[in-house]
Amino acid sequence: MCCRRPGRAGIAPLDVDSSWDNSGYQEALRQLDTLSYCVQTTKKDFPQLHTNLTSNHTLLLQLLERPDILEHKQLSGTLPATLHLKEELDHPPHFIDLPAADFDHLAGGIQLVYQALTGQWIDDIAHLQAH
Repeated sequence: MCCRRPGRAGIAPLDVDSSWDNSGYQEALRQLDTLSYCVQTTKKDFPQLHTNLTSNHTLLLQLLERPDILEHKQLSGTLPATLHLKEELDHPPHFIDLPAADFDHLAGGIQLVYQALTGQWIDDIAHLQAH
C-alpha cells in the first residue's frame, strides 16, 4: 500500500514516533483526505480476503451493534465499509474470471476499507501514547 499526495512524489508523512503530540495526530487525520491510496490487489487476493471476512462476520456485526462503537468516528465508518466489502465478495462465484469492471469495484472497496483503517490506526496510536 502506498499513500501519496496528489501531484507530489513521496510517501505521506505518517511516520508516527514518540515525539508526536495530540496536534500531530490531528494533523495526520486531517491529511488523510488529501492522500491518494493505492492498494495493490490481484484476483488471487480475493478468496483469502473473503475467507477472513466471512470467518469474522459475526464479530463485525456484534461490534456494529454496540452503541459505544458508534461514538468513535473512525471505527463507525470502518465497520460498515468492511461489511459492505464482505457482501461484495460474497457474489462473484469465481474470482479469477472476474470482468475488469468487477475487479475494479472490489479493489475500490478494499481501498476504502484500507483508508478507513488508516484513520483508525492513527486514533489507536494516539490513544496508546496518551495512556
